[in-house]
Amino acid sequence: MGAQDVALGAKFRAKCLMECMEFIQGLKRGSPELKAAGFPENITGPRELLDTPSRDITFRMLEGDFQQFQGVWRMQQGVAGKNTTRLSYAVTVSPMRWLPVRLVQGRIEGEITSNLQAVRAYAENLKAQREQ
Repeated sequence: MGAQDVALGAKFRAKCLMECMEFIQGLKRGSPELKAAGFPENITGPRELLDTPSRDITFRMLEGDFQQFQGVWRMQQGVAGKNTTRLSYAVTVSPMRWLPVRLVQGRIEGEITSNLQAVRAYAENLKAQREQ
């Protein structure tokens, strides 16, 4: 369950029950699980990203206040150096018809950025603690 102030005192509330699955060996391009998670089938990017093994966590809405809410977190170690991990995130969100998309789209995009920054801060803090 979540709530956001969107504009002019309006509050957007949404709930969803999610199914999450972890793939320690990662998902391969074209796999049904990767497609079901909403990750683009035609994954493109630098060759080192495509060839680097990954660990993936998929999520999809089982019930809730969206038409569709699904995605994947992808972690790849060593892409930018020996002690680095690249975190990629893809999400497909389709709101209910009554929800004005333009009203909340910027908020959703901002929340994704905030979430990724929080994960980065947590990982860096955890690493610093382990090095002490």
